[in-house]
Amino acid sequence: FRDRNGNIFRLAYSGIIKSSNKGIDWYYKNNGINTDDMGYAFACDSSGNLYYGTYMGNIYKSTNEGENWTLVRNGANPQAFLFSISVSPKNNYIYAASDREGLFKSTNEGMTWENIFPELDGNTVYVNQKGEVFAFDYNGGIFYSNDEGNNWINITNNLDHINVKDVKEDSKGNLILATWDGLYISDDPILNVDNKYNDLLYSYSLSQNFPNPFNPSTKIKYTLPKQGLVTIKIFDVLGIEIKQLINEEKPSGEYEVEFDGSSLSSGIYFYQIQTGEYFDTKKMVLMK
Repeated sequence: FRDRNGNIFRLAYSGIIKSSNKGIDWYYKNNGINTDDMGYAFACDSSGNLYYGTYMGNIYKSTNEGENWTLVRNGANPQAFLFSISVSPKNNYIYAASDREGLFKSTNEGMTWENIFPELDGNTVYVNQKGEVFAFDYNGGIFYSNDEGNNWINITNNLDHINVKDVKEDSKGNLILATWDGLYISDDPILNVDNKYNDLLYSYSLSQNFPNPFNPSTKIKYTLPKQGLVTIKIFDVLGIEIKQLINEEKPSGEYEVEFDGSSLSSGIYFYQIQTGEYFDTKKMVLMK
């Protein structure tokens, strides 16, 4: 992430890392942050304030380019991950999406927060240049508001299968959605969204598990361009196999498998897929 002064910020398992010289040097900037509460969301408003959202649903604010942080929202549910923060360029209103608590709004730079969409299983929120708000549900719903979140219109249409991870806006105001399934783009987000990159569905891929960190279960998605024998295994940090999730013949397509870590202790684990010549491994964190 970049702020308006060109500083670069990265979210790490142990807090926030900042570079003020285009990524040559990096320093931790965690003054005021609980580093056991891993971050996921980050945003900057037009005044230069920074906002940092965490897996425990907390939001921290910095008014001095990340040198110091103040807790401005204390998450009520420690398992309600705060996945996304977006600031309206129209009026600096802040919107924050939580997967178990809904969608929150602050009209005073984070001093107070109002839950404006408690039914939302919040995955991503985005405010475009016009100040229109788009809220994306973890289960696939897409909702639109043109009055700062007071009223919502369901514009999911035929896109109830997608899980939006990030949203960008191009110079023409088109929205680009990054999903588990690939990229979607729209020149009229209220009416229609087209999948411009369907071919991404037909290549080998292993997605990052979601949620991550997780407790006690998480989901892993993968895609296959052709039929073949698929194995997915779980390993601990020592490389010891913990569990075999999949070991069967699968036709081409997109799949999802759930991993339950109830019997395991907190820590870092790895999941690995192998099918034909394709082989990939990713890291996940169990946090109880």
